[in-house]
Amino acid sequence: MVQDTISASASSEQYRSTILKIFIKPANRWHVGSVFGRLLSSITDEEEGLMARDVLPANPRAAEWIKVYCTGGLLRVIKDGFPNESG
Repeated sequence: MVQDTISASASSEQYRSTILKIFIKPANRWHVGSVFGRLLSSITDEEEGLMARDVLPANPRAAEWIKVYCTGGLLRVIKDGFPNESG
């Protein structure tokens, strides 16, 4: 699903930038949370998971509320990016 949003030729920096823009958008929080939660839950590739994980600590308040929308299984590496989740 993440790959549907970002072209296959995107660089790692473009990928991170796009995820961050989706993540911090102050629009409808319910919709953004739902979409972003599904995106995170759809990641199965470890490298994509590492990129997503790196975005979470950049905005801890948003990471805290986004957790409730991550209803699917998340890769451990993504879970480690949430506040109070690692360890």
